[in-house]
Parts: sequence; C-alpha cells; structure tokens
Amino acid sequence: MQNKKIANLAKLMADEKVNRILTAASNNRGMTTKEIAKAVKLPVSQLYYTINKMTDAGLLEIVRQEKVKNLDEYYYSSEKLVGKASVRRLREFGFPDDELTEELERGEELNISPEWTAGHLNEITQLVLYRNNQFLAALQKNIKKYDEKKDNKPLEFTKSSFMDNRLRLSPEADMRLWRDFLVLATKAEKEDQGKNKHEVNLMMTRWVEENNGN
Repeated sequence: MQNKKIANLAKLMADEKVNRILTAASNNRGMTTKEIAKAVKLPVSQLYYTINKMTDAGLLEIVRQEKVKNLDEYYYSSEKLVGKASVRRLREFGFPDDELTEELERGEELNISPEWTAGHLNEITQLVLYRNNQFLAALQKNIKKYDEKKDNKPLEFTKSSFMDNRLRLSPEADMRLWRDFLVLATKAEKEDQGKNKHEVNLMMTRWVEENNGN
C-alpha cells in the first residue's frame, strides 16, 4: 500500500504544472486559485482539478478561507513542503559529539532526525520528488540553452550537474564523508567574498546497500 501511494505521488509530481504550483504557493500567507493561475500563467479552469489532487496528496495545505460574495475562497500554501525542516540532530546519525557537529546543527541545512523521518515518510518523499523534479527541469533548460548558443560556452552546461558514485567505506569513514560534505556546503556561502552571486541548490543523498554486509 505504501509503495502504491509513493508511485501515485511520483506520477502526480511528474506533472510540470504541479511543480510550478508548488513554487508559486510557497509563502505561508497562501494563495487563491486565481492568484496561483496568474503566477503560473495558466487558466483557472486548468487548475481546479490539479489543486484538489495536490491538496488530497498533502502537497498543498489550506491555510485559511474567506467569504467572498457568499462563496468560500480558499488559500493554498506549499510552505511546509518547500520550506526547510527545523529538526537538526546530527548526533542521531552517528556524528561525533563535538563543536563542528554543533555548528552544523545550528545551520540551515535539511538534517532530519530518524524519529521524525519514521513518522513522516510521505513528507520526505514529497520533498525529494519535488527537488528532483526541480533539478531535471533546470538541467533540461540549461542543455537547451547550451545547444542554442553559437559559441557553445561550457558555463551554461555546468549550471546543473550531478555526481553518482559508489564507495566501500567503514561506518566511521561514511559518517566523516557525509559530515565533510555538510561542512563544505555550510562554509561555502559564509566564506564567499565574490560578487554577482546566484542561488545554488544542493540536495545530497546517500544510502547503504544492505546486501553488501552493512
């Protein structure tokens, strides 16, 4: 049953329109269907069904409603999905109990405790699918721009990138590598003295293959 729910959620989030709605409605104030339609540049008539499906799936939340000419007007928000989680207990992942771990816990990275994850698998799935779809959309856009450029500047192509690797590590080295990634991400923005900055989106994932004796 859980696999079926995830499959249905993945199918829903594969719709580009869904991701555009999620991005547009990410504020905590919420947006009406008309406001969302204006933001995503689509007719209201094309959004009613999609917004209802997204609400049923938990991608959108009704944050308030108002009476307008004896009709209920609903305000939808995706902030809980698109916004950052607040649970940051890296020690529960096996990180050393030291100052560096404390510094990371005070940061803004998405580091979620095992207890929270166990009770919110659906929310985690939504977030991962949403961010993956954002990456794929950006990758397609960058490749298209790269192909259209007469001089084919490589910079356009490198605006979206990914790394896929398999390593054999001890548990200690595994945690050290993961923490090193987090340290680099945390320090990169703080130590950057350059100008003309742009937003860089990172979503790092890792998992251990249980059938490899781990």
